[in-house]
Amino acid sequence: MSVLPREVTIFDGLPPAPSSTTMNNLITRYFVRKPELMLIHRSTFLSSPAQNPILAYSALAFAGASHEDPEVRNAARRVFYPRLQRLIRAEWESPSLETVIGMMHAEMLASHWKLWDQAYYLRARVAFSVTYLRLHSDDFDPRILNSPMGAYDPWILQETARRVYWMAMTMDGTVVSRAFHNASDSRMIDNESVWPMLMVGMS
Repeated sequence: MSVLPREVTIFDGLPPAPSSTTMNNLITRYFVRKPELMLIHRSTFLSSPAQNPILAYSALAFAGASHEDPEVRNAARRVFYPRLQRLIRAEWESPSLETVIGMMHAEMLASHWKLWDQAYYLRARVAFSVTYLRLHSDDFDPRILNSPMGAYDPWILQETARRVYWMAMTMDGTVVSRAFHNASDSRMIDNESVWPMLMVGMS
């Protein structure tokens, strides 16, 4: 009797994921708790028949990292975060907008867990990705439109890209300052006055 070889996946060697119930609850928690980043459009993400895995593991790791249950916090660190890392690394050289969103979540998680080397490197990769996708320009790179996120409503896509740009600047101005040196003033949004209104618009 012949035995078919087991399919190799990008997650080989990692601990198994928790139950679907636990993961669904974490996704709900992520959006209910209004994460600091506010980069994933809730209704578009939840209604998608095939959710982007980078966005999914970003939300799972982020929601799990602050959970009251130590087992869930452990899953965030040992299960979800390593999966997010591997997905991001697979797109190092040709990142999509989703990849940059994943990098930003991963950077905040690495800082939360005091994984400073990882956090600093992720910040640098965010700066590279912002210029690669031309987010420092009013004219986005066509790669964004060719990605799954390109199927979003045009306003949602533009607003997501603008938020990624803004958040990249606030994460580490020293690292990204050169990328944004020639950016137009229209993309420099005042956090205190405009941002809260746009947060409502993205819910």
